[in-house]
Amino acid sequence: MRLTAIDCVHRGLLNVRANWQLVLVQWAQTLILVVLTVVGFLPLVAALGLHNLMPFEGTPEDWSGLLNDILSRVPQTLSGCLPLALALVATSLIWLVAFFVYCYFQGGIYGILASADRQAAPGHPQGWQWFQTFNLKDFRGWGSRYMWRYFWLVNLIVLVMLVWATLSLGLVALAFFAAQRWGAMAALGIGCGGSIPWFFGSLVLALWSNVAMADLALEDSSVRLAARRSLQTLGSRFWAVLLLLLLVVIAGLIGSIFFIPVSIGLDLVLRDQFILWAIGRAFLTFLQWAWSGAVTVGFAATMVSLVRSEVTQGTAE
Repeated sequence: MRLTAIDCVHRGLLNVRANWQLVLVQWAQTLILVVLTVVGFLPLVAALGLHNLMPFEGTPEDWSGLLNDILSRVPQTLSGCLPLALALVATSLIWLVAFFVYCYFQGGIYGILASADRQAAPGHPQGWQWFQTFNLKDFRGWGSRYMWRYFWLVNLIVLVMLVWATLSLGLVALAFFAAQRWGAMAALGIGCGGSIPWFFGSLVLALWSNVAMADLALEDSSVRLAARRSLQTLGSRFWAVLLLLLLVVIAGLIGSIFFIPVSIGLDLVLRDQFILWAIGRAFLTFLQWAWSGAVTVGFAATMVSLVRSEVTQGTAE
């Protein structure tokens, strides 16, 4: 049964309601990735001598003098290749671990969502209980099973993005060349003429990557099949996928409209009370991550519903 975009939103919201623990899982993923990203910088900070900045207190003039001293020692640090090379290796390993953690969590989250959508009644189920399937054992199982799937798919997506970025830089270089050779009007024509296909290509790339992430959670899928089948889904349901993406953007803007004024008010009211400010900031960050996690999981759930409806429709035909 082919679902409309609104039907997919309905099933996605029921899926998230039934498996609300995934929002906490998404929040935990964000926290772990932030910690690992920050920890990954520490070897480079130590190798470059920037750790002297961390505990330093003083006037802005003192800070300026210390910063100039550290910057003057950076060339000497760079000349000692071994410490810097070891720091780069340590940083790369830590960030590689962060990447594996991301892929593991994605496998678990998408695996649960696909399993829940598969077990629910087709079409328009009336109760969220149809989708209830979350437990930690299943999450760990899906994460372990799908981790390498998402590892290679994300690498493929990054590779395609790098190729697209290279083509984009080529367009910019061509515009500069045209400006030098034929004048500003030629550069303007190339820039304006190229911006339309560039924008459409960037949009298609963003939509394709999200559809492929959802398709990969289907049990019969693979990286190659998800990459190919997601293009077919995008070709047949382009406007539905675009509408789902726009709804996610709107949900993110709603969160920003709420959180930005609250953040500014917190800074103004508690700027002289550091402990209360830190507690309030931590709580606000928790709420922001929770909202972002809910939006992210909800979008993933709607995409899973859309992809499954297309695959089952194609199988039935």
